Amino acid sequence: MGRCLRGFRHKANRTPCSAAALLKRVRKDGSLPRISPLVDAYNAVSMLYGVPIGREDLDLYQGSRDF
Repeated sequence: MGRCLRGFRHKANRTPCSAAALLKRVRKDGSLPRISPLVDAYNAVSMLYGVPIGREDLDLYQGSRDF
């Protein structure tokens, strides 16, 4: 995966995963940001287990859906 990310010119030290970025924000602000009930639930689980998770709204997705 590192090679793949390098292909996109991803720099891990500059762009943390979403779980790390969320944790940093929580440590700074003292709470999780409130977005919507569904997103809030995903963020809470992400913080609980320390893993980046999420979902996509396929109704808003633009482009090929060949997946």
